[in-house]
Amino acid sequence: MLRIDKRSPIPRHLQLQEGIKRMIVARGLRPGDRIPPERQLVCEAAVSRNTVREAVTQLVHQGVLLREKVKGTFVRRVPTLRFHEARRFGFALCPSGGVPSGLELACAEVLRGFLSDRDRGDTVTVLLSPGGAQGPGAAWADDLHALLAFGAVSEPVLRRFVRHIPHVVALPERPLPSAYNRIALDRAAGARMATELLLTEGCASVALVVRAPRKARLNAALARGCDTALRTHGHGGPAVHAVRGDTECEALVAQLLGASHRPFGILLAGRSLLEAGLRAYHRARRKARKDVTLAGYIEGPAPPAETVRPARVVGISPERCGRAAFALLADLSAGIAKAPAERSVAPELFV
Repeated sequence: MLRIDKRSPIPRHLQLQEGIKRMIVARGLRPGDRIPPERQLVCEAAVSRNTVREAVTQLVHQGVLLREKVKGTFVRRVPTLRFHEARRFGFALCPSGGVPSGLELACAEVLRGFLSDRDRGDTVTVLLSPGGAQGPGAAWADDLHALLAFGAVSEPVLRRFVRHIPHVVALPERPLPSAYNRIALDRAAGARMATELLLTEGCASVALVVRAPRKARLNAALARGCDTALRTHGHGGPAVHAVRGDTECEALVAQLLGASHRPFGILLAGRSLLEAGLRAYHRARRKARKDVTLAGYIEGPAPPAETVRPARVVGISPERCGRAAFALLADLSAGIAKAPAERSVAPELFV
């Protein structure tokens, strides 16, 4: 907070004034709270005592600080700063063990969305370390006002973050207790949108293929969204098929392609199941009738169109999650949103 750019043409005492203001805001100090003594400010800012005294004196004149003899210097008024000057953000990857394949790419997408609305992207600290699962150290955490934790974030990890940082938002792989700020993926809306795409192709029924058994919450949300779309258009609910792997998925899709209830659609939940279903479809396309339509729901970067033809794909991009996370952090920091808060991310049509 108190770092001074000694190459800047701005006088050091003015830089230190802004640093002290940021420190007051970031550490959540209130009127009557004591700020660190001069000796500590000298050490943290690496400037002379005269520079510290000049900065503090100017803040006293501005009504931000109140100096009392013997007792020390206290906050008189919490300064109001422009948002991008008052905050410093962090971004952490917290995998449970190692970095899963492709997760760095997803994190890069989140970061791009996280930075897209910022005026000053250089105020963001990026932590893409597997060691992040051990929790942040005070050395960098005290310098952050807000943090987006992405990946396999557990409740103990969040507790470590929250201990040091005023505002933490999690974009977790698994559901978290409601006591934390989080980004929630509207999976039911994604399945509903994908099902409606199938219905526009003339499908009267839909087979929903999901992965079992460890994604029960996700599967329930997808089934709910699919069922809503079908019943809205006067059809019966979906036939839900839970498969344990890509091989089983390929066999199931091949079986569905040979079934008699046509026209119908197949909705494949997840990138790997979509790829497996497409392999089965292309192998059997000469024998299969033309009135079978494929759709997919994925979470992650949008796939190239040529890799998923002829399926229509709906999903939630990490970049959109990043934008939602930044908006939520901004609202929390400005006091517009009250913790714990949740921001839902809607799906989009990828292909």
